Amino acid sequence: MTTLDAAPGVAGNVDLVSAPANVIAIAAGLHPLDVDLIDQQRTISTKLIEPESEPEAETATAQPIGHWVQLGALSKETTAKRFWSDLKMRHKSLLQDREPRYFGPAEVGGRLVHVRLGPMGGQAADRLCSSLKAEGADCFCIRPGDEHL
Repeated sequence: MTTLDAAPGVAGNVDLVSAPANVIAIAAGLHPLDVDLIDQQRTISTKLIEPESEPEAETATAQPIGHWVQLGALSKETTAKRFWSDLKMRHKSLLQDREPRYFGPAEVGGRLVHVRLGPMGGQAADRLCSSLKAEGADCFCIRPGDEHL
């Protein structure tokens, strides 16, 4: 075993130990490291990935998620689906990425099929309904606990 003086700033001595022949043979067959590639990968892997857009946070006083925007109540599910299709065409900018939930008579205690968007936070429901009304649509918000409306 050979002992060398430690590099400046390192306390003590470094002991060199001979490696077995098979480790030396394996190491000899390796390609030299591409330092530039390693530095490039290190830089890439340490970058933070930012989301494209932050979801809008509800304020501390906002009501919990569970709000719905009711768009209509129709006599049949087929009529309700046709209504949604027409509404989505007229209000593409507001409804393009949304799909409604159809609540049947048994779920709402009535005879009509209700077309609703949600669930969502209270402020989001209010904003969506206000935007739809500004474009001429009819809607209203349903708060948690009022789902039977």
